[in-house]
Amino acid sequence: MEGVLGFFVFVALVSASGALSPGPLFVATVNHALRGGGRVGWVIAAGHMAFELPLVLGISLGVLALVNEPLIRFYIGVLGAAALIGFGALQSADSLRKLRSEEAEIDGGGLRLSVGRGRILFQAFLIGLLFTGLNPYFLIWWFTIGLTLVVEGFALASLAGVFLMYVFHVWLDYLWLGFVAHATAAGSRFLRGRAVDLISFVLAMALIGLGVWLLASVLLT
Repeated sequence: MEGVLGFFVFVALVSASGALSPGPLFVATVNHALRGGGRVGWVIAAGHMAFELPLVLGISLGVLALVNEPLIRFYIGVLGAAALIGFGALQSADSLRKLRSEEAEIDGGGLRLSVGRGRILFQAFLIGLLFTGLNPYFLIWWFTIGLTLVVEGFALASLAGVFLMYVFHVWLDYLWLGFVAHATAAGSRFLRGRAVDLISFVLAMALIGLGVWLLASVLLT
């Protein structure tokens, strides 16, 4: 039980580094929710999952034949730790730069889409699917940081552990995008740019800490 609980905490913290970081999908959700309401956040998350789940399964099947090799696990662990630290450092630097700027407001920057009343949910699903599949940083995340989660899932319970890992991962997408959409639709003021950048900076620090912890655990094992 402690192993599953610890795995949940690890997956949730690592996943938060990607799910809660502002990016194209976040901006598109804010813009779409202004006209479509809070429910579009969950539909966008469903579109995101429609691309992500097959990708995770494909990665899992490729890793299955190699995961039991100690040397492969070592290199994957080092790569995952380096990616965590690297992503965290880049994210924290970018967040600090924005926090020091006088202009840290959320701006759609040309991502606003024309939404017809009868097609809003379908377009929300397409936003989640396309903004995920066409985002190179999303793919890099899964083939570096995310690959570490897949390996840990295998170590816990083989393919069942991978499915458990994905459940522990994907709920954050629904929670975060649903929250963003509902807060935007309600005209909330606390999702201004500086608040988002502060959240991003805190997550970046947690990301670096997780990377250091993972690297230490790999080197000392």
